[in-house]
Amino acid sequence: MKTKLTHSAIFCALVAGMTMAPSLALPCAICEGNTISLLPWEHPTDNELDKVFDDAAAEFGVPSDLLRAVAWVESRWIHTGPSIDQGWGIMHLVENDTAETLTLAAKAIGESTETLKQNPVANIRGAAAILAQFAKETAGDNPRLEDYQEALLKYSGLHPDAAPF
Repeated sequence: MKTKLTHSAIFCALVAGMTMAPSLALPCAICEGNTISLLPWEHPTDNELDKVFDDAAAEFGVPSDLLRAVAWVESRWIHTGPSIDQGWGIMHLVENDTAETLTLAAKAIGESTETLKQNPVANIRGAAAILAQFAKETAGDNPRLEDYQEALLKYSGLHPDAAPF
């Protein structure tokens, strides 16, 4: 068995070619390419996650590919937590000195923070809800994929001066 560290970053190559320095999240157990779940909750399959991403995207008007990209960069689609910076779930919703996306997401969808920590569907829905809110605040109504740059920066909790653009 080997241990692989995931990168905790919010931007990826899918989002206008942006990159940023990664920080470390909790190790995920990987054995010959297959994820080993050591979690107290059931983890959805990739096919189930595809439907969840599509449903959340439709519900909140966020591009589904953006949700997938954020989830991949944040957690490699593994619902786990807490990370070293107190991030939870597939979308790495955090509660720390830099960002409070977990609480914001829970309020946005009317669920408890505990639900978003334990339920992958709620975690993705919550992230989609606040990404939509952040995009509306930073880019107005009906943002295009490339308009999510500032929303992603806000989601990540990074200071604007730290952005690589």
